[in-house]
Amino acid sequence: MSNSIDHTVFRPDFHRSKTEHSIVFIGNPFHQLKGFNMLGKTINVIQSSQYAMEDLTLYLVSNLSGVTEELVREKISDRLQCKLDVRQNLSRKAVADLLRKAGVVVCSSWYEGFSLPVLEAMACGTPVITTNNMGAESFVKDGQNGAVVTYGNVREFGEKIIDALINPQKYRNQVLNAAETALEFNLQNSFRHFTEAYQALLGTSFDENRLKQAGKQFVHLTGEMDKIKAEIQKRRKAVSANQSTKRTPLVSIVILTFNQLSYTRKCLESIEKYTRDVKHEVILVDNASKDGTVPFLKKWVKKHPHSRLIVNSENRGYAGGNNQGIKAAHGDYVLLLNNDVEVTPGWLSRMVRVMEQFPELGIVGPMTNYIAGPQKDETSTYTTNEGLLEHARIRAEKYSGKAREAAKIVGFAMLVKKTVFESIGVLDERFGRGNYEDDDFCLRASLKGFKLAIVLDSFIHHYGSKSFHGNNIDYEQSLKENNRVFLEKWKEIQPAHPIYLTHLLERSRFDEEEGNFSAALESIRQAFVLAPGEREIHWRYLELLELTGDEEAYARLLIDYVQKYPKDADGLNKLGVFRWTKQQFREATELFEQAAANNGSHIEHLKNLADAYLVLEKFDRAVQLLIFIMQKFPDDFEAYEKMANLYVENGDYQSAVELVQKYLETHPEDEYAASMSALLKVPELYIAFKLINQGEFDTAAGLLEKYLEKNPRDEVARLGLGSILFNQGKFEQAESLCRQVLQDSPRQEEAVFYLAKIFLITQKSDAFGQLLAENEPLFQNSLLLRKVHIEYLLALEKEREALKNAETLVKKFPRDAEAHVLTGTLKFKTGAAAAARHHFQEALKIDPTNELARENLLAIAM
Repeated sequence: MSNSIDHTVFRPDFHRSKTEHSIVFIGNPFHQLKGFNMLGKTINVIQSSQYAMEDLTLYLVSNLSGVTEELVREKISDRLQCKLDVRQNLSRKAVADLLRKAGVVVCSSWYEGFSLPVLEAMACGTPVITTNNMGAESFVKDGQNGAVVTYGNVREFGEKIIDALINPQKYRNQVLNAAETALEFNLQNSFRHFTEAYQALLGTSFDENRLKQAGKQFVHLTGEMDKIKAEIQKRRKAVSANQSTKRTPLVSIVILTFNQLSYTRKCLESIEKYTRDVKHEVILVDNASKDGTVPFLKKWVKKHPHSRLIVNSENRGYAGGNNQGIKAAHGDYVLLLNNDVEVTPGWLSRMVRVMEQFPELGIVGPMTNYIAGPQKDETSTYTTNEGLLEHARIRAEKYSGKAREAAKIVGFAMLVKKTVFESIGVLDERFGRGNYEDDDFCLRASLKGFKLAIVLDSFIHHYGSKSFHGNNIDYEQSLKENNRVFLEKWKEIQPAHPIYLTHLLERSRFDEEEGNFSAALESIRQAFVLAPGEREIHWRYLELLELTGDEEAYARLLIDYVQKYPKDADGLNKLGVFRWTKQQFREATELFEQAAANNGSHIEHLKNLADAYLVLEKFDRAVQLLIFIMQKFPDDFEAYEKMANLYVENGDYQSAVELVQKYLETHPEDEYAASMSALLKVPELYIAFKLINQGEFDTAAGLLEKYLEKNPRDEVARLGLGSILFNQGKFEQAESLCRQVLQDSPRQEEAVFYLAKIFLITQKSDAFGQLLAENEPLFQNSLLLRKVHIEYLLALEKEREALKNAETLVKKFPRDAEAHVLTGTLKFKTGAAAAARHHFQEALKIDPTNELARENLLAIAM
């Protein structure tokens, strides 16, 4: 049964002309679940920002005796930076009067069963902001009748409060929706729910006459609620009428073209089809196209009188061409639009609506399928035009009217208020053909106080960088060069703007890709000094220090990271791994436990913890964790293998076999699991191979020789003994065993591999050549044998042929780290340092522990 309120007391005042810069908090500020500390921190963030309000007041309403201003300030870790007005034991009427005059009512709780004060505020016509505390979420719908923020997110909480206090006109519809919602929670409905529930519980029916008599006490409320409903409808019509009488804004769509006619045609056709709901003009600027674009555009402009064309005799670059369009624009808004996009129904009207609704916005942009950053819609998987339109429609419904503040809007589709250009000027033409002028423009606008936002219900299709690729312009080179221009221009900015920090990170990645690790470290160090509290920058710094092997600095920064972010599972795990390498097993285990507690879905963290338990012989915990991993990650065989080994150590081979067989039921293609299952069925062989893996060759050889006395033709045992003889340098005996295996199984890959390695080591080139000829198909399809073949070619000093084979190898097996290291090594020998660097980097992505790849990268950098 839901709660209810008396609408004769809690009713809106539709005639109030102005609200206070005030926040109302109702409840016990000392209760741990009420989140009052979060509210205090939020207020201090607001008062430390550009939106600080001298007259900001916090009303604290509580029925708890002894609540004083001094106690409340003491409760908040940072001194409260606003006026505090403590109200105790207020009557319902006094609470309603306070709610009606307040700017916003907040609920900062971690948990609420219902949150009646929020509902009362909604009934009084006051904007409400609540955390996602379960109770208030049952009736507060974010963006519809109030705002819902994530508990603990001080920044988000602060932004919503600022918005409600500074721009109350934006919330007129929300407040009307909230008042309507509150009407549903009336005493009559509560009485009906109460009696229905108790009749159901008791399995009986109450006397109808007595029910009618008891319900009469609420009859007078009907008239009051009808009056409120009528007033809400009247106000809603007034809001709609006010919006409809506003002058319709004109949007100037500026499209820059440079060849790529097919994309320009698609773009213009989609604009013509899907932009009829917005008053607009199209300004086309051609940058000296040579593919028939200009004649096409001239015909287009003749047929479409709302279009104009500017033709350049030379390419003036992205900024230069767009600036011509901006200066020719007549609109209240200017939309800079790439020609490699296709728009969808409502795309522009939704962006304009957000601009009109939030006057502090200066630049907005849509969501898209192809872009780097927060404007990319990761759910866009359509492959047809029909799919695009359906995706855009579904997105528009899901995110109707919603926008998210951003630090940057990408220039492929950037809607700019005319006053922004009047305030900061046009695009900076020092960026040449393209890249970073949009970053620069957004930064300049932001510094002038304009807000930027992504319009979440507007979606357009972006083909991506077609002018660069289609006109043979090196996109990556342009990106790197303009990154330097941008960073040089803004190097003195204080405090560092998010866009500047983003490009320091990019600069660091560019330098790393080029093998310039000292420059990469310097860029990230600068970013870290400017913003030591930015987690991404701190993490990136750690990765570079780990890559370059500066262990002392890495350890210091890693400890600092974990202290700053004590609940970051990746940081805890990374520090655990570091402690483990220093033989600090117990400390490492504690860190792995903390990582697992903070993120129980990261398999690598869980496996590290399981390994730690096994080493420390905490077998009960290890078993529980391995069972959990097998259940949660059924495709990961490693946990099955470790569990099977525990069974074996207890002498229970049958359970070990059953466990591996269970895995093979769903993964029949897993050769490693299949071979393990086969070995487990023969305990002597399983123990022997385990000893081989541990390097105990003599003991393993003894077991295998004893087994072969009874089973002289067992292929697995002979190959196992052959591998031992090979590792002991007993090549003649190893060769003899391998040949015996091949007599019974002529295409046995492992036997061919050991023979090939023996011939290489003993320099029997003719024998290797014959082996290769006899087993050519096997060499073509086997990763192991292809690597040996490359070694053979190098031994013959056929480096070109070896490189060619290595390039083929890495194409066929792109996820093999050793293949990349081998190819990188050969590339480096030929002087192709950049290509070599790429392969070593790929090897490290696949296997971050590959020391050879790391050493080679550092060697290139030197």
